[in-house]
Amino acid sequence: MKDNYILKALILVSVLCGMYLLLYTRSDTTHNQKVTVGVIGPFAGELAFMGESLQNALQLAEPQNVEFIFQDDQCDPKKALSAYNLLIGQNVEVFYVACSGSVLALAPLAKQQNHIILTAYAGSIDIRKTGSEVIRFVPDGISIANALTGFLSEDTNKHYGILYEQQDYAHSVAHKLQEDLGEQITLFEGYQADETSFKTSLIKFNTESIDSIIIIPVADTALQIIYKEIQELGIRKPIIGEVNMCDYAFTPSDYGLSGVCFKSELTTNGYIDFIKSYKDTYDREPEFPFYDAVSFDLIKIVDDLVTTLSDSENIVSSLKKEILKGQKGYVAEYIFTENGEVFGGDYLKKVSF
Repeated sequence: MKDNYILKALILVSVLCGMYLLLYTRSDTTHNQKVTVGVIGPFAGELAFMGESLQNALQLAEPQNVEFIFQDDQCDPKKALSAYNLLIGQNVEVFYVACSGSVLALAPLAKQQNHIILTAYAGSIDIRKTGSEVIRFVPDGISIANALTGFLSEDTNKHYGILYEQQDYAHSVAHKLQEDLGEQITLFEGYQADETSFKTSLIKFNTESIDSIIIIPVADTALQIIYKEIQELGIRKPIIGEVNMCDYAFTPSDYGLSGVCFKSELTTNGYIDFIKSYKDTYDREPEFPFYDAVSFDLIKIVDDLVTTLSDSENIVSSLKKEILKGQKGYVAEYIFTENGEVFGGDYLKKVSF
């Protein structure tokens, strides 16, 4: 009888120890793993100001379960491919990619390799053609083009010239406007960000057949030259711009020009807190407040999700599945299509200068 009690006690102790070890192991594998995110963006060249602002925003998130490896692509798809290959050589499977052209170049490889690309900057309309290997946390150029079209088509007697940077996002917005506005667009002109003068193109806009100039920029240095040369040429057409134009530290009014742009902004407490924290930390405001805030939020969300995943789960498949369910972040709430596109909200505000 005594032996039976001893045997039962030993069995009970074994069961309890087993349960403890199981719980401990689950806790350990669920909460102690880290995920490396390969960040591919413009950290040198004409758009380095954008890359620096993005990097600051990501680091401001202070993730506990996410580590970063930064690789420069200068928004060049070929350099993005090189950066991607370097990162997968370091066993990276989760990527944040800033530039539209880079996202489009890498998406087929990410799909083939079962990797995931996250972005809160890339706005090209063509990204809609990719699958859920790309998850975009911001509305794309269609939302921006629709807002501009709504404003510009209020008076169908007016005609416009479009001046756009030959970069994937700007190019896609420009073509969407041309498609939507039809005969209201009488001049369609592209430029390269590294040009030192734009007067040859700008002279074409100084005609009575154009009521306003629609400018779709990316690089700030080029846009400053454009504003200066519009002023020097004595072109008095109103300027109309999209979200990038609204976000630069300088405005057309600094050059004696007038017009409107469509500012992207949120009014949540989280967004306001992010802007304040960024300014307190870096002693200046982010270059692109809306996109930097959403990038910050994206990393916060990934950081939190990592704690819910176990080592036995495939990190890419699990992250994709959880993100696509919809996520409430610190800055905003995000609801996605099954293809990885966020549902756009009413976040654009017309601003006069």
